[in-house]
Amino acid sequence: MINYGGRFIYLETLEKEWPELIDVLCNQCIPGFRKAVLAARQPEPDSFETLCSYPGAEECVGQLRAWAAESNLHDEWMLDAAVQTLRYMAAPRPTRWVYIAPDLPVPTFEMKFEAVWIPSMMDWPKFKKDLTQKLWARLETYRREIGPIWGNDKRSLAAQAMWTVWRQRGKSPAQIRIKNSSLGLPEVSRVNIQTGIQSFARSIGLTLQRPKPRAGHITSTLTIHLTRESLLTVTTAHHHADGTGERDL
Repeated sequence: MINYGGRFIYLETLEKEWPELIDVLCNQCIPGFRKAVLAARQPEPDSFETLCSYPGAEECVGQLRAWAAESNLHDEWMLDAAVQTLRYMAAPRPTRWVYIAPDLPVPTFEMKFEAVWIPSMMDWPKFKKDLTQKLWARLETYRREIGPIWGNDKRSLAAQAMWTVWRQRGKSPAQIRIKNSSLGLPEVSRVNIQTGIQSFARSIGLTLQRPKPRAGHITSTLTIHLTRESLLTVTTAHHHADGTGERDL
């Protein structure tokens, strides 16, 4: 199940920790977005798929794909967020991410009682207790249904979102740990940071960037083929009683 609350927190964190991402999006894509919407004579799109279906939107779609590729964004929902953000930013407004998931489930709470109180057969406290227990059981079921959608069952979502943004910007777990400490936040191990990032990314459907190779670090593979002919005979001199002599090993 997708943690939609985590997605919203992630986008809010992007505004603070990676503001250049949305700035580049707006600078590169807003003119093409306006042009595409005007040419299509359609309502402003609310998803990347809808934008792709508009005639004459090829230039804008290409700009969005290029922006996503440059930023190492590989998930459809991030492109949906980009389209909705462009829709919002097409008029002069404060810079911010806008995203409403088209498949966001919104289950409503429903409870129906079918009960009859007959005082001569059951006293009121017992009748009230039975119905109250049924109500609390249904409320608990509803809580378990809704909680994962909004990340209510997760701890430290804000911290994990921040680590994930830093990770997407190329920081290693060790660098994230140092930066986390520099902000006066609770001490966290590199393993817990890595685990938290992976868990958070899975929960919101985010593809993590591959770690960047360290500068100056060269990885090479050396393959050694040994054959009977290539084996060397190591000759070691051993001094005998007379002080001379060799022995083949």
